[in-house]
Amino acid sequence: MPIPSTPIVFAGGYVYGTLVGSILAVIATVIGAAISFYLVRKFGEPLLELLMNKRHLEHFNHLFKKRGVSIALISYIVPVFPSDIVGLLMGLTKIRFHTFLAVAIVGNIPRCFVLNALGSDVYTGFTVKTFLLLVLVLIFAVMAIFREKLKRLMFRELRELEHEAVAVEKEVEREMGGVRKEVGVKKKRKVTKRKKR
Repeated sequence: MPIPSTPIVFAGGYVYGTLVGSILAVIATVIGAAISFYLVRKFGEPLLELLMNKRHLEHFNHLFKKRGVSIALISYIVPVFPSDIVGLLMGLTKIRFHTFLAVAIVGNIPRCFVLNALGSDVYTGFTVKTFLLLVLVLIFAVMAIFREKLKRLMFRELRELEHEAVAVEKEVEREMGGVRKEVGVKKKRKVTKRKKR
């Protein structure tokens, strides 16, 4: 699993202040995402399956097919997927590298700015702005905790995917039930034939 960037970005605000910390955090986050992107391009889906929950992979692939690059941008800004794995997920798509870089830069700016501003306020002292930043961070933390429910709420496509999966499971169960009954009837026939002998 990738190293979580949130505490490092927060510490950057404490050490370097909001502006410089944000710039450094965006650069570092984009470099990390680019490395992740490249590694997945080189080693493919087996690497992803080692590093992340398969459910994230299925959901992202489905949404990316339906919505394209916009889902990647949304994923960086709103924590519907862990932000540190979006670069990995995008490496599996056919997106061009320069498009990926643009999305990674634009998508990481809000998160890096908020975390750096909060880190800076811890150093300089708490104000009303600090309270507002804490509320914002708390909202994003709650969103991250309930990300599966949030994904289903935000993306109609995932609800449809889950309904399709349930329908397929029911169809398989129905077919298996028919096969079991047929096998049971054949076994009964064999048993009755043996008893008649």
